[in-house]
Amino acid sequence: MSRHRRALIYALVLSVLVGGPALAQGFTFNPSQTYDSVDESEPLVEFPATIRTSLPQGEDLLVDIEPVLPDGWLGQFCQESTGVCYLDDAVITLEDNDPDVLRFDFICPPGDVGKGWIDVRVSRVSDPSTWIEHTFALGHGVTLPEPDYIFRCEESFKQADPTDVVEFFCPLVSFNGYPDSLICKFENDVPGDWFSQYCQVSTGVCYFGDVTIAFPAMISDEIRLDMITGPDPGIGTARLKVQSKANPAIWREVQVRARTGDHPADVADLAAPERFRVEAAPNPLRNATDLRVMLQRPAAVSVRIVDLNGRTVRTRAVGRLEAGVHPLRWDGTDDAGNRLPDGVYFYRVDAGAESAGGKLTLRR
Repeated sequence: MSRHRRALIYALVLSVLVGGPALAQGFTFNPSQTYDSVDESEPLVEFPATIRTSLPQGEDLLVDIEPVLPDGWLGQFCQESTGVCYLDDAVITLEDNDPDVLRFDFICPPGDVGKGWIDVRVSRVSDPSTWIEHTFALGHGVTLPEPDYIFRCEESFKQADPTDVVEFFCPLVSFNGYPDSLICKFENDVPGDWFSQYCQVSTGVCYFGDVTIAFPAMISDEIRLDMITGPDPGIGTARLKVQSKANPAIWREVQVRARTGDHPADVADLAAPERFRVEAAPNPLRNATDLRVMLQRPAAVSVRIVDLNGRTVRTRAVGRLEAGVHPLRWDGTDDAGNRLPDGVYFYRVDAGAESAGGKLTLRR
């Protein structure tokens, strides 16, 4: 089992106990850009990322890299404060809370046309459950596209009974109709007598590990994450990351949890609200529905509605909203005010750098 996988499983277990996903605390890792397309004559392309700890005494961080590069290419990362470069995973030290820079380099033979990427996870050595992920992608003589899609589960937590089949439905919707494939990376931490999988609803095919699935243009799909619980009480967690094969720097992920039996009073509620989420009610709708946007900090908000063919039918730039709950009404019409036919639609709400979405059923 790789160090990356061990850290993830440890993180999923700890996140269950504290009632939330493994989110970065104590440090930041912010790239200026995550993908680029350059001329095939360029021998070196650099992606700098600012990294900083909030701990005044400094801390050690594990930088875990997984390069996926054409033959003849080389990938590395360098810590600018020390000038040291690494070709593999490494532990770096941040001396204090002053910012440092990690630089991720692609070294490509001139004239060698291709595409490559480096998956990066930075985690705290003292607490592997705290991590930040980015992917850096390069098109060398190749233009990387910008696929735009949402992937978000309608529910992220369920209380279940022993030997239940627990299903989580997660709409997967393209917003610009780019033909693509998705690299699916599946991790789970479930009790020994449980079983977990994920299924592509359009094909009915289920998977237990990492695969690549087709995601054709102008197609809306759904991924179902399943947990089959065992006879003994327990807590299960599953995480699925879907990464664009056309531009691997663009990816989305979901994490779901199921629980059977009771839990100790000192364990936080697994169903604690996320810092940004959207709920639609009523759904199905006859004439209108409210998209209840829950913000924990101010953000510029916009809404988009698409049909089953991936065609955008309604857009709305709401503007800046303060922290709190805000109902945004959709009356079942398009941008021209025409009543839309009955059927399935998908919504996407952007709030700053975060996005949320789901499925709507219009049934007059």
